Amino acid sequence: MNPDDLHTYVPAAIDTSEVDLPASLELLTDRLAANVHEQWAMKRLIEGWRYGPARDDIAKLHPCLIPFHAMDNRRKRPIAAL
Repeated sequence: MNPDDLHTYVPAAIDTSEVDLPASLELLTDRLAANVHEQWAMKRLIEGWRYGPARDDIAKLHPCLIPFHAMDNRRKRPIAAL
C-alpha cells in the first residue's frame, strides 16, 4: 500500500440491504447492533452529549442516549443495518 493512500482514505459503507441472513444468526446481529450503539453512546457521552427527548446539536441532547434494549424498533433498525 502506498503511504499517500492513507491520507486520502475515504470510508464508504458496504450496501448489505440485499443480504439475507439465516435466522440462526439473528442473536449475533442483535448483539452486534447493541455493541455499535454502546460504542456510539460512549463516544457521545465523552463529547458531552446527554439524553434529551429531541435531538439538539447545540445543546448536545439526543433521544437515543438510552440503553439499546430500551429503544423502540424504529430507532434500532438503522443500527442493525450497520
